[in-house]
Amino acid sequence: MKNYITATILLFVIFAGHTPNVLAQEKFKIGFIGAMTGPFSSYGGYKAVSMAIDDINARGGILGRPVELIAEDGKGNGLTAVTAMHKLINIDKVKYVLGGHSSPESVPIAPIAEANKVIMLATVSASPALTNAGDYVFRTCPASTKQSERLFDYLKTKKEIKSIGILYEETAYAQPMAEKLKELAIPAGINVAFFEGYNSEETDFRLLLIKLKGKKVDALIFSPQNTESAMLVLAQQKNLHLNLPIIGNDVLGGLPLPEEQKAALTEGIVYAEPEFSSEGEDYINFAKRYNQRSGVGDLQFGMWMAESYDGARILADVINRCGDDTEKVKQCLYQVKDYPGISGKISIDSNGDGLRAFKLIQIVNGKKQSIE
Repeated sequence: MKNYITATILLFVIFAGHTPNVLAQEKFKIGFIGAMTGPFSSYGGYKAVSMAIDDINARGGILGRPVELIAEDGKGNGLTAVTAMHKLINIDKVKYVLGGHSSPESVPIAPIAEANKVIMLATVSASPALTNAGDYVFRTCPASTKQSERLFDYLKTKKEIKSIGILYEETAYAQPMAEKLKELAIPAGINVAFFEGYNSEETDFRLLLIKLKGKKVDALIFSPQNTESAMLVLAQQKNLHLNLPIIGNDVLGGLPLPEEQKAALTEGIVYAEPEFSSEGEDYINFAKRYNQRSGVGDLQFGMWMAESYDGARILADVINRCGDDTEKVKQCLYQVKDYPGISGKISIDSNGDGLRAFKLIQIVNGKKQSIE
């Protein structure tokens, strides 16, 4: 009996002595909501964040603990993202969520994050609705209407464009851009002869395009989000011989078109995108590693993929610096300034919005070139 008691005490001492090490290896949970399947998965958020988490763990994790990414497929759908957010908060007990990784996901989950005082850091989510979504809601990109302002500056230089048609996808990202351009164009004396939206699941746009053709506009302002429907619009307008100059958002710069169709469907398109260089050493290394992991070849949305990677790194860096207290992390996120991301420098303003400058790109002979 004496030997049993002695052994029991010895085991207790051994385990008690190792308690700090055991606790140090307790995983640091971070939630993820983004499209892992469906058309929005081409944005590459999940693969980019997974790569970032591996890199974070290789450097010691967060506060000395290995990071566990609890990923939920938001599918680019609001209802799916809401269910995922409730699951992450109430079942997985996470205090930090990376996502959504598109506005249709991010806008509906923001009030849930705010109500539960859970830190939410979204990427590739540019809806203006997020600007005043709450004190716990952050993102790495500006509102999409900043693109509208840049496109309008360009539109004003084209004196031959006196009447425009605006076609937009009815999403939290694409529709506000269209509305902002209309708001800017009318007082400037540019006639908006056509202003129509379409559902993301739509596949036949011929009736809308025939209606547009009848308006005899000088240019088409096109604000899509779903890459598949965007490609259908471009193909169908080509078949209907609209032959209009097209001015649009950055989705048009990353359409996964076969090489033989790129020049035919996108030639001459002008769009705005955040200032970003794909020629820097950091991005080239990122793209190479991303390709090795996923085998996707050309990164159509390389800037967005890099931004999702940067978002995960920003959150980890802030927690490592400020500690695992959401109130302190929140204040530190507001102080992010000129973070040297692979997608470019990232700052966060007093509304939790990312700050970036935009540049104009035109597709010429199937290639992107700056027209600043």
